[in-house]
Amino acid sequence: ALILAAGLSSRMKAFKPLLTLGNKTIIEHTINRFLEAGLQNSDISVVIGRQWEELAPFLDRLRVSYIINDRYATSDMFHSIQLGLRSMPEDIKGVLLSPGDIPLIKPSTIARLIEERERTFLDIIIPSFNNRRGHPILLGKEVISEAAGYQGKNGMHGFLEERKELIQYINVEDSFMLMDLDKPEDYKMVLELYSEGRFHRGEINERD
Repeated sequence: ALILAAGLSSRMKAFKPLLTLGNKTIIEHTINRFLEAGLQNSDISVVIGRQWEELAPFLDRLRVSYIINDRYATSDMFHSIQLGLRSMPEDIKGVLLSPGDIPLIKPSTIARLIEERERTFLDIIIPSFNNRRGHPILLGKEVISEAAGYQGKNGMHGFLEERKELIQYINVEDSFMLMDLDKPEDYKMVLELYSEGRFHRGEINERD
């Protein structure tokens, strides 16, 4: 898993990875969803940038590796993706790309992507809920080096558009994978869902 947490959090007006949800930070929740899906600590890398000195101790406690994007203030998310992909071991089978601010994603969604890759060996697998594309995006080993070296327009969106014939969408019952925290109102909604206990029960309704 390659988790992206190097951004400026400019729309949130606060540093998203270290916002709290219950007794843990957002980044801890996001990492824990991958661990609950069956990944090992050593399988997870996080790209960090802004306030990396504050974030690193949390990652050390979780025993996950991290890569520092020292150009975080002037680069986009795709630069962080490429930094992370270039750091992957050569014998890797695939990578799950995820923003660091989807703390309520169901572990079953992550596990389903892995199972689908192991069953079909598809190059690119993306989860979908009600025809809306979510995260994480699974890249098979066949396309990792292509993504790491992609120089076309529009970053990851451009890369995926040029390879749309390789993409397989899988339907999952997980609206939580769509809930990234861009703005304060997104954080407020996630706080409410978490405090209500609906996340723990895995409940979904139209409000999601």
